[in-house]
Amino acid sequence: MGYRFVTIAKICFGGLAFLSYVWFTLMSDNHSYMVGFPWVYGVELGFLCGVLWVIAHLWLDRKTRNLQWLGGGLDWVIFLALGTLTFSLMMSRFSQIAFMYTVICFAYIGICYGLHHHFIQATDKWGNPKPLLKTSFVLAQGLLCWIFNIVSLGLWLRQTFVPELQRLKTLEGIGEASQYDFTSLTLRNWAPFGHPNYVAGFLLLALPLLMSLT
Repeated sequence: MGYRFVTIAKICFGGLAFLSYVWFTLMSDNHSYMVGFPWVYGVELGFLCGVLWVIAHLWLDRKTRNLQWLGGGLDWVIFLALGTLTFSLMMSRFSQIAFMYTVICFAYIGICYGLHHHFIQATDKWGNPKPLLKTSFVLAQGLLCWIFNIVSLGLWLRQTFVPELQRLKTLEGIGEASQYDFTSLTLRNWAPFGHPNYVAGFLLLALPLLMSLT
């Protein structure tokens, strides 16, 4: 009974965490909403569900319940980051806001360790180690990246590119010829994050994954 309950809880928490991640990835102008009230509580709820998923996953892993270290010296970097976050929280003048974001950072680190443990323990139906690119999470992340590309391009074309072309056509009608200026920050692809640099950063991180999955 307890094993079945934890299994169901793991699926629910994992699904809620991933849905929260999808929502705040695709939500328009999310870089502003994610740091403001009340949306920031949705972010915290998503990370909390992720941490609960890690706990349930470790409880169900009866063979090796010990959390797998990242290795390669990264664990020392993580410990240093945890110490820095704790010290910054203690010295912060705005303790309430600092505590809110520190909790998110701690949860993010815990989820990273949980995913690392999950990928190491993942096996196929014959009990062989499953390749990383064939795990359900990585495939879902790849699908999300494709959806992001479609949503991003669609929003930019509808709200920025086409209206600007119409404006230029109007100016051309009164004798003021001009061309689309891609050097202008406001005319670049901002969707859905709200800033072109954020979009470019996400796409640069997604490109290796998409190339590996194709």
